[in-house]
Amino acid sequence: MPVPLAIGTKLKISMWLNQTKLTFKGKVVNSRPGFGIGVQFVEIKEPEAAQLRQFLQSITQLRI
Repeated sequence: MPVPLAIGTKLKISMWLNQTKLTFKGKVVNSRPGFGIGVQFVEIKEPEAAQLRQFLQSITQLRI
């Protein structure tokens, strides 16, 4: 991002995993011009959290 969001900015994040749309609330915790932002999820319902964990496990060697 050439001009990333400021630290502390609140976000609503939506993403598609297969045919399911997941929506989370987050806030910017790291911001670096030219690189982007780091986002912390501050509100995520358990069904969405489980789907996100399953997806991340499927694309990495990490076990969350």
